[in-house]
Amino acid sequence: MKIYPYIEGLNEFKVTKPWSNVWNKLNHSIDRRYNIDSAGNVTIDKEIFEKDDHIFFVANGKLIGTNNGEWGGQLIFKNDEVEYNIIDDNICGITNFKNNLYVLTGLSHMGGNEGNITKINNVNKKWIVEDIVDLETCPEIFLIFENLMYIITFDGLVLFDGIRINKILSNQFWQGLYPETMFINTEIIAIGLRGCIVIIDKNTYNIKCYK
Repeated sequence: MKIYPYIEGLNEFKVTKPWSNVWNKLNHSIDRRYNIDSAGNVTIDKEIFEKDDHIFFVANGKLIGTNNGEWGGQLIFKNDEVEYNIIDDNICGITNFKNNLYVLTGLSHMGGNEGNITKINNVNKKWIVEDIVDLETCPEIFLIFENLMYIITFDGLVLFDGIRINKILSNQFWQGLYPETMFINTEIIAIGLRGCIVIIDKNTYNIKCYK
């Protein structure tokens, strides 16, 4: 199966609404996770796997981010000599973007939905929080493409240019369907969810679904 350069082995179905009967069938599908690789190939996992910690290597050590949902998480710096906490929040990703280090944090649980993009910096050999941008929604996955960070959130799509966010889509049906993989080119944004693939047209932001 693939989605690029053309769709093969997948059938389109009508975009649904959150918590509808179709959504419920996707959430309980035996195809537990649709994965998309960087070439646009699609595979399906029948099981759900626990997410690993986020580990990002820096000078003289590493940043370790944990995400335990409603039980919280944290970002720490660790090497052979020291270990200290930088952020108390669920860590959804760590990345180098436009020569800055950013940490995506957030939680969506029991009606709450919040998230941030936090810039961290090493000052006097210690990592500190330098700036925080409010996403207003929990980030799930992200990819950097052509100087933009594309963030799939709990229920939408947000773009980040390093200064400000641009909320493109919100209240989409994939809330609760655990987006985990992405593919981006000049034409489309594709998301692998529980039970299906979502393809977003980058020009119109029209959404199509396949399984």
